[in-house]
Amino acid sequence: MDSKRVHLLVAQFLFENNYKNALEAFTRESGFDYEENNSMKTSELISVLDEYKELTRKHVTNKVVEFLPGNGNYAKELLLSIPDLVGGENILAVRVTANGDLIAGSTQGLLSVVTLNTPLPSDETMLPFPSMIELHSAGIIALDIHPVKKDIILTGSMDRKCLLVKLLNADEHHVLQTFENHQKFVVKVRWSYSGKYFATASYDQSVCIYREISGGNDLNYELWKQIEYKGQVEGIAFQKNKDVILVSVRNDNNLHVVNLTGEEPQEDKQINMNLLQDDYVSFTAMDISCSPDDNFVLVSTDQDRLIIFDLRTGSQVANFYGSLNDEYSQPRSCWDPSAQYIYSTSQDKSIMVWEISSQKVVEKLEGHTGIVRDLWYCEPLSVLVSCGFDGSVRFWNNGHKDEVS
Repeated sequence: MDSKRVHLLVAQFLFENNYKNALEAFTRESGFDYEENNSMKTSELISVLDEYKELTRKHVTNKVVEFLPGNGNYAKELLLSIPDLVGGENILAVRVTANGDLIAGSTQGLLSVVTLNTPLPSDETMLPFPSMIELHSAGIIALDIHPVKKDIILTGSMDRKCLLVKLLNADEHHVLQTFENHQKFVVKVRWSYSGKYFATASYDQSVCIYREISGGNDLNYELWKQIEYKGQVEGIAFQKNKDVILVSVRNDNNLHVVNLTGEEPQEDKQINMNLLQDDYVSFTAMDISCSPDDNFVLVSTDQDRLIIFDLRTGSQVANFYGSLNDEYSQPRSCWDPSAQYIYSTSQDKSIMVWEISSQKVVEKLEGHTGIVRDLWYCEPLSVLVSCGFDGSVRFWNNGHKDEVS
């Protein structure tokens, strides 16, 4: 690597981390005049050092995957902010149903439901007053919506319970089933894309997989299998086109691939997340989600880094830097429906947006005054929805208000 390139990497690092005095001294003493270089990906020095650290342990060739350049159509502007949605309580999870109901889970076990007007207003005072449903005796950490029956939701809580709930309207609900198979917090709940299965992840080091059974007019599920792991389960994600669930575990360098097509769920294989395919654990996969085309999985780590893996080959294909997350954080991330951008929370109370093809940060969404706790893209409304420890829910769009309907 030539001297000019080294100077450029160091200067970019100082500039991106706002080390103004250090950058001024560096440019003065080196004679290198730094100007922001749009051809460089974000945090390229860190990327180079990470790659060097791994490649010096063993030589390996990484397969290259080409992603389409971004079209500029991603969430970049704040459209609507709803402050103090649950009386000022921290909000831990958020979703929007296809019926237009905003649902948010609080630290006190309350589920807040707001029927949204469409198109979305820019003023929260134009929305109806939220309804409060007391579901759990402790915080609601996780939410998910049935992929077919849009009035059916799952909740996961610090009280170790998972509830199957039918929302009759913003003011009425019916708890269809209560599941108490976990011994610690239920940190993730996810439906399969057919709705035939759902899964729950817990800090009791297990994943429970449930399957639908016949009987009555309402949905009915039974525990199919509880799979135990050697650490706290942090992430679960169903593939869209296969009856397969991915599982990530704290202090585990593998993604566990569980097949649901047999007589009972079985782990088919493991995807080693290390570039060198060794057993070294340098990060934990805290949140995982499959791409819209089902070929890739996005992994949010506890080390300021996101990684995309190719599910067909198991190889790393892209790394993203710029967010601030450590071993004490709970990062959340999601794909843009175009599969050209990804979004992630950051411990500095912001939301980072990357273009996948260039691996560059293209936007930093700021506005939350507390840690952003959950992030979800609502395709029917074409908005990114976020919530956090400031008690607010925020909606972000691409800047074209006429497209939000």
